[in-house]
Amino acid sequence: MSYEKEVRFGKPEPLPKNRDAVEYQFPFTVVDSSLIGSPEEESETKQHSVKVCITGVLVACWRLSRPDLVKVLFEYGKRHIAEKLEGGTLSDKEELYLSTSNYPDECPFDPSMISDPSQTSINVTNPEKKS
Repeated sequence: MSYEKEVRFGKPEPLPKNRDAVEYQFPFTVVDSSLIGSPEEESETKQHSVKVCITGVLVACWRLSRPDLVKVLFEYGKRHIAEKLEGGTLSDKEELYLSTSNYPDECPFDPSMISDPSQTSINVTNPEKKS
């Protein structure tokens, strides 16, 4: 039995700098799409966050403005969340680490095509699991 979840993202939060990296936390909520508009929607909405960290070296390679960098980090985080939801393995706190050893030296995304994180929601379907 498949299910669909709605994911709503909040305002990105920069995290304190304690290494040669940039870190942002992207809060989001998850609720079963069938509950939207129902009396159970609020009580069944779960809070989550994904922390996306990018090394200083990769930041230098990508040469993005801070607003564009936040959008790109959000895009990576959003895709990570969708993959975890589809696989039924999403935890309350997720983390993603981007470095030159696991990501391209050139930014693969056009930031102008990425929506503002705090105004974004996505629907994710899991064809097999229900959580």
